[in-house]
Amino acid sequence: MNTIFKISVLSLALAVSCASAQDFAIQPMGFFILADASSDGTLAVEGSFALGDGAAMGGRNFELIGKFLQVVPSTLFDSGAGPNEGELIMNGSFENTEGTFVGDGFGLMPLPLDSGAIPGWTTATAELAWVDDANTLSAATPFGTHSLDLTGYHDSLPYGGISQTIATTAGKNYRLSFALGSQEDNAAYRGKKNLTVSIDSRSQSFTFAPSGEGSQWGIFTLYFNADSTATALAFHGSDSIGGAYLGLDNISVVHVAEIPRAAILRVSPSEMTVRFPVEPGGTYAVETREDLALGEWLTVPDTIHSSTGASLEVSLPFSASEPQRYYRLLQLR
Repeated sequence: MNTIFKISVLSLALAVSCASAQDFAIQPMGFFILADASSDGTLAVEGSFALGDGAAMGGRNFELIGKFLQVVPSTLFDSGAGPNEGELIMNGSFENTEGTFVGDGFGLMPLPLDSGAIPGWTTATAELAWVDDANTLSAATPFGTHSLDLTGYHDSLPYGGISQTIATTAGKNYRLSFALGSQEDNAAYRGKKNLTVSIDSRSQSFTFAPSGEGSQWGIFTLYFNADSTATALAFHGSDSIGGAYLGLDNISVVHVAEIPRAAILRVSPSEMTVRFPVEPGGTYAVETREDLALGEWLTVPDTIHSSTGASLEVSLPFSASEPQRYYRLLQLR
């Protein structure tokens, strides 16, 4: 599986907005269709694409080759009706539903690799800690009374992980959400947290950049299209700045009618305006690079914004003569 597919299949559907539909057409370059024409007449695609006009605009033709990547939460689409309506994850908040939690003197339960002590889940990769809010480390969750610390007691890489297989319908769309936690009052527990989510053989990395004091949690969401009647989910801790805490809680998967779409609203010789569906109150940044396999993602200047509604419009530099360029919208908090 190549890098483009690994990143995009979980995170983005791109569409030409209906306002531009008269002027632009998506030309396939090995992309995969995620959905048929939506209610607003747009077409959702994923993979590389070329965007070109049928007639010259302002005396010149435009072609945009690249990919928009989206890793943002959205509440724009409800679960809808169907066989997968409702919550598909068992015990997504890691509660002690079967009385299997046995805490130590610190209010934690260390779990080894391949443990099934947490109802619904199997531990993976390395030791981790099942955490009760009544602990001595001030690691509290707002989502019930139990959570996970993927750094466990060993506090070094590789961190722990968990897995669960859920029932899905091939070809249907789903929204997966989860929360990453930090404890900013302790140097060993604070700082950025990184998590890798795998859906079958596809993977996506997420970063939580906490701010403020005390216990901090950020909610992240991604969308995917199921390949079969059983979908394997896995969550693995990949980095923690403090090194001794990486909180995970509140995992959820529900069926959705559509995957949210980004829309190109306007294109000029030097700039294009893109609309992303976002979560009200979130803070986002657009990052870019020319090659998905090489180089670092760089923040596009003047694209860090806090959203006040369900969508965010961002102006991005554009040049018709530039080689392919890739963008992604990241939730910072």
